[in-house]
Amino acid sequence: MLGKKLEAKGWKTILCYNYRDGLKAVKESSEWDVVISDMRLGNDNGIDLLEWMRSNGYQNPFIIMTSYDESMSAVRTMKLGA
Repeated sequence: MLGKKLEAKGWKTILCYNYRDGLKAVKESSEWDVVISDMRLGNDNGIDLLEWMRSNGYQNPFIIMTSYDESMSAVRTMKLGA
């Protein structure tokens, strides 16, 4: 849904539905400005993706969204720069 709205506004999007696909997309392309991730990515989570990116030198903006009340996770992601 968000991807379609962004594309309608002229943004190019790459949609990934789990951590592994998201990680693959990050590694395969440098033509992106921001990562928008859900907190929950199947058995993994968006924080794991953010931590991997930061530990591997990626400093692009990173937005994590969730529909769950996860205040501890919110604090953790902000400390990582999300």
